[in-house]
Amino acid sequence: MDTPQKILNTEYSTHVRLSEEQYLFLQKEQRITGKSIPTVLKERCFSKPLTKVLLSPEEQRVLLVELRRIGTNVNQIARRVNSGLREGWYEAMEKVAQDLSNVRQWITGIYGSR
Repeated sequence: MDTPQKILNTEYSTHVRLSEEQYLFLQKEQRITGKSIPTVLKERCFSKPLTKVLLSPEEQRVLLVELRRIGTNVNQIARRVNSGLREGWYEAMEKVAQDLSNVRQWITGIYGSR
């Protein structure tokens, strides 16, 4: 994206490259609302609060790896139960519950309880 250019000490201008699909979408929005494309873009961008990034990319990776591991364990337990085993899966289920509790504590430790 280009560096914003200061105009008249209070306004800034920038240029945005769009795909054809994106531009056609904006044109359609312009026709529907009767507003200019810059106005449509500003209203779409600034009418809602900023997106909060809760986890860093590394934290996301760690959390997803842990959740995948827990999901795999749950699937293995479900296969055992569905195959007719009535015993031998309870310990594995307790481990899954403990793992989920650990994930919950990790997230609460980072963000606090809400």
